[in-house]
Amino acid sequence: MSNQARVNSIDAIRDVRAAVIVFNERAQSALGEVNSEAQKTIMRLRLEAGPRWAKRLRERQDAWVAARSELIRKQASFSTDNPTCVEQRKAVDKAKAAVEEAQHKIERIKRLITELERQYTLYKGHVAGLSEQVSRSLPLAVARLDRMTDALEAYRSVNPTGDASVSEGADGAAGDGGGSES
Repeated sequence: MSNQARVNSIDAIRDVRAAVIVFNERAQSALGEVNSEAQKTIMRLRLEAGPRWAKRLRERQDAWVAARSELIRKQASFSTDNPTCVEQRKAVDKAKAAVEEAQHKIERIKRLITELERQYTLYKGHVAGLSEQVSRSLPLAVARLDRMTDALEAYRSVNPTGDASVSEGADGAAGDGGGSES
């Protein structure tokens, strides 16, 4: 195996460097957006939806108490006539259903928050490797491409004949990536 690399275009290395930088920026942006949206959704459920339905539950419980009181008052005022109080019974049933709906929503929000937090934790574990690559490895790759480009530019200034054959350097910045074969 040869210890030389044939570099036909330093501009190609610059193009790869630019593509790595663009990918790194987009990946960081996407990871940041997903994290932000997940946290916002959980906080919105915890700080807005939960309290909103708790308030509605209290209001609906008050309405249910009022409807039951009205039914009892009607029944007491017409005890001699033994009225059916159909409208009041319907109002009590409707208010009770509204209370049950609010209770159901509150429980559903609690379960949803728990599940979203669990899924978010799993997501963070799954993308930890990508996050590591984006935050550490890609900037190192850009720095290595910069060193390669600098070394090739320096070589070209020493070798003005245009022969772009480059011997592999000590750090492997140029070449075929392997050592010499025995």
